[in-house]
Amino acid sequence: LNGVLGLASLLVRTNLSEDQRDLAETLCTSGETLLRVINDVLDFSKIEAGKLVLDSMDFDLNDLLAETAKVFAGQARQKGLELVCVTMCQGPVPVQGDPGRLKQILYNLLSNAIKFTDRGKVTLEARISSEEDETSVLWEFQVRDTGIGITPEARQYIFESFFQGDATTAKRYGGTGLGLSICRELSHLMQGDIAVSSEPGRGSCFTFTARLGKRQAVYVPATVALHIDYEVQSTAAKHSSRSDKPIECKYILLAEDNEINQKVAKQMLERLGCRVDIAENGLEVLDAVTARSYDLILMDCQMPELDGYETTRQIRQRESSAQTGHIPIIALTGFAMHGDREICLQAGMDDYLSKPFSLDELRVMIKKWPPTDEG
Repeated sequence: LNGVLGLASLLVRTNLSEDQRDLAETLCTSGETLLRVINDVLDFSKIEAGKLVLDSMDFDLNDLLAETAKVFAGQARQKGLELVCVTMCQGPVPVQGDPGRLKQILYNLLSNAIKFTDRGKVTLEARISSEEDETSVLWEFQVRDTGIGITPEARQYIFESFFQGDATTAKRYGGTGLGLSICRELSHLMQGDIAVSSEPGRGSCFTFTARLGKRQAVYVPATVALHIDYEVQSTAAKHSSRSDKPIECKYILLAEDNEINQKVAKQMLERLGCRVDIAENGLEVLDAVTARSYDLILMDCQMPELDGYETTRQIRQRESSAQTGHIPIIALTGFAMHGDREICLQAGMDDYLSKPFSLDELRVMIKKWPPTDEG
């Protein structure tokens, strides 16, 4: 998928006829759909194996809600739907928890709400429940729509794995039938639960709770409608000229043994204005950093001869013994299991970029790690 999505996104940016662009955009959309299916299956497998563990970090809940709703603003506008995001706390709402998994639940519920609604509005709302202690708050989230609704029979099984309502609905709207099951498991991991109320033809309301740590003693109660920027973007517009503007020229070593992945990453880096050398294994990486200085290394974790982890350890040992500058090393990996980031950091890598990655994600990562004065 890294090759398919990467090359397709680069193709969309080239000079194409109208028919060619339509085909390229459809290829991008289909690849992204397949990636979502694969991610659902991976998450379901991790849940079944008891291997899905939540992260814990600080974040602002109101920012997360606004950012999440904004992702769906274009889809809502294209269908003529009103999208509303409401929070019951004013100003910053600092909390502690797993923002990625919280977003995953909200993304799934909002995506379904827009998909199954042809007219009216979709509302995302967050409030503090009555269950609060000195260190944490049980938050309640609701996603309401005015869509087709769910029959009483379907509501009994809506959170079961691979359930898709009736055959007619599944055929029309598609999906794996795993999304809501994963949402239920994630809410349970967050010490909460999920439920639905619905009537056929009158819309649905999904409510889930999640316990989040407090970073301050008191939140300011107030009903606030968060601003949602209604932008409509085609697939081509998502790959805007903003992403193609060259960044400050950097000399980057790409450590990657797969020929297709080499091609994707090299073309992305060159489009961003970077100079690129390629190493196909860890031994070539060590030779390359001996011969010249690089601003950054993109390090595949699984390579022949010497893998990315051991290569990074040897680079860090060289830097320590020779007291040379620190080269930022970014892990490139297709692994998606909990703890992979920690393994990379323990090996001496500075950050982590999971395949498949987009040009925007690569751009952000490179700008995040400017070259050191000594490097």
